[in-house]
Amino acid sequence: MKSAIALFAVLAAQGALAADHDFDAMVRQVSAAYHAKPEHIPLLGFARFVTNVARPYGTRDFRLAVFEDVKPEFTASSDSFAPPGTGWQLMVRSTSRRDNENTRIFAHPAGSYTRLMILTTEPKEATVVQVEVNAREFGRHIEDTERHAHSRKN
Repeated sequence: MKSAIALFAVLAAQGALAADHDFDAMVRQVSAAYHAKPEHIPLLGFARFVTNVARPYGTRDFRLAVFEDVKPEFTASSDSFAPPGTGWQLMVRSTSRRDNENTRIFAHPAGSYTRLMILTTEPKEATVVQVEVNAREFGRHIEDTERHAHSRKN
């Protein structure tokens, strides 16, 4: 029994490490293209801990990297970036020609959870977010919100 628990822990840790590797690799791509390092965000580790414990709206974990005040000569289009791991699929592509903002959302199934990698690029900044959500719980929250909004109209 103990060996089965240990095996499960090792396999679960490997899945988490693979997700971290994909996020880290994406951050390295953005960092190289923008010649910048992500900003330090105070208390982000604490926010991740709270998310892991509370699991708001079906969210299990998230990671965030923000690049600010990038010199314009180093900006790159989000089309230049793609998650390095296998299994990621582009779900949303949005481009604003007026503001030169680009957003790409990639999805990767992970059991009952879906891993989302969200990349936004603007002329002087970029953001990379990875979040794991339970689609069923998240969908239930959206339905409740729509039902509540509809009942307020009547």
